[in-house]
Amino acid sequence: KGCAQNGIKIFYRKVGAPHLHGIVERIIGNFMKEIHALPGTTFSNPVERGEYNSNSHAALTMRELEKWLIHVIVGQYHLDIHSMIMEPPLSRFRRGIDLLPSLPAQVTNEKSFLIDFLPMMKRTIQRHGFVIDHINYFCNGLIPWINSRDKNKSFIIRRDPRDLSRIYVLHPKETNYLEVPYRNMGRPSITIWEHKESLRRIKEKGLSYYDEATIFKTISEMRIIVENATKETKIERKKKAILENIREKIPH
Repeated sequence: KGCAQNGIKIFYRKVGAPHLHGIVERIIGNFMKEIHALPGTTFSNPVERGEYNSNSHAALTMRELEKWLIHVIVGQYHLDIHSMIMEPPLSRFRRGIDLLPSLPAQVTNEKSFLIDFLPMMKRTIQRHGFVIDHINYFCNGLIPWINSRDKNKSFIIRRDPRDLSRIYVLHPKETNYLEVPYRNMGRPSITIWEHKESLRRIKEKGLSYYDEATIFKTISEMRIIVENATKETKIERKKKAILENIREKIPH
């Protein structure tokens, strides 16, 4: 859908041609090799991981990992000489662009381009806006759509799993997305992973009914636990460093 919206043609790999897998597998393997060198890696399998405690060694947040991976791709992989083509991938890409009869379409609105490739769902509009995974979304821009709503008409909605504080709604007869925030704008931004974990914990407590307030209360409790654990870990690491420094100074 995102490709169609941006004039990108998809070429599918031929059926029954497993040798073509290598094009993708090679680059994934390169990136995974870099990732497995990070503290907290889970390695490729339990046998390789052995006694290594991934949780206790983990040091990066998801956002930090994203930034790190961007640097690996843009600042390293694209600029290093590829062993098969004997030139940097970025150089080969630029030469390929120069051979085209005309330049490909340029991205003029980066935000809209990103939205076009976010996970998509379809929902009908309600009198109070949209409800997705027990979270209410509303803004005044929805009022005309609500007043003229067709109960059977579905809207395309896209959502960034890293930030559920807003959704992007596309009217069936329009081409631009409307950004719609939480109905309760006092709620904090959360990720889809926090949301899923909160539901798991709520169900563990045996609650058969839960609403938006319960979800955000659970996430708040989860964040406090993580924050306290992080502080304790820092203190323990500091104590360990002090003890190691003392041991080094003690004559044997």
